[in-house]
Parts: sequence; structure tokens; C-alpha cells
Amino acid sequence: MRKRISILFICALTTCMMGCANTKLAEEFNKEEVVKEAEAIIDMVNEGETEEVWDEKFSAKMQSALSKEDWLAAVDPIMKDAGAFKSYEKEAVTGTEDPDTGEKFATAVIVADYESGKNQYTITFNKSMQLTGFFVK
Repeated sequence: MRKRISILFICALTTCMMGCANTKLAEEFNKEEVVKEAEAIIDMVNEGETEEVWDEKFSAKMQSALSKEDWLAAVDPIMKDAGAFKSYEKEAVTGTEDPDTGEKFATAVIVADYESGKNQYTITFNKSMQLTGFFVK
């Protein structure tokens, strides 16, 4: 289990750290849209639609870096332990850029309250608004 969570963490961290000196959101992104899409993905995960998130939201690059089985095995138990969703509490959006390719990303960090406590989501999107990173703790 720790290996699977570590894999998700590494994927998210790699995306977040690319060009970490640049935290300004690129003009290709709209902060409100990034938050809205991140919350929509969290809502899907809360509803148990983790397979749909994998199939519909993850970029091809992420799908080749992490198997669907590892994704499900890492996320589903965390969500089961969280209990029922209560509300969104905090949000922040930053931008990053891959220094090698110049590709720009938007990362939303969202804190959500659940019956068993709080989960913090770090969700990264490419400019097509496909998931390129997902981490929950």
C-alpha cells in the first residue's frame, strides 16, 4: 500500500516541482476553472467513481506512468477511511512550467472535511485540463 501511495506522490511531486520557481498561474489557465475542475474530480472520487476519473480525466502520460490497478488500490482505501464528505474548506492554485518542454501546468491544493478528518488534495492539470498529478493525504 505504501508503495502505491508513494507512486502517486512521486507522480504528483514530479509535476509540481517542474519549474517550481514559477508559481504564477499561466494565462492559459483560469483559477476558478481549475478549482471547479479539481472539485469535480474530488466529487467523482467521493462518489466512488475512481475508475471513471482514471478513464476520463487522466492524461495519457499519467496513464502510462501508473496502472489503473495501482491508482484504485491507492485511492479507494483512503476514501473509504475518510467517511462521508462534509465540505470544502480551503483552496489555492499555483502554476508551474516544465523547464525542458515549456509545458505549463496548474496545480490546485484543496482541503476537504470528512467525517473522519480532513483530506488535502494536490491536483495538477495540463492546459487541456487533463490530470497530470493527483495526490491525497
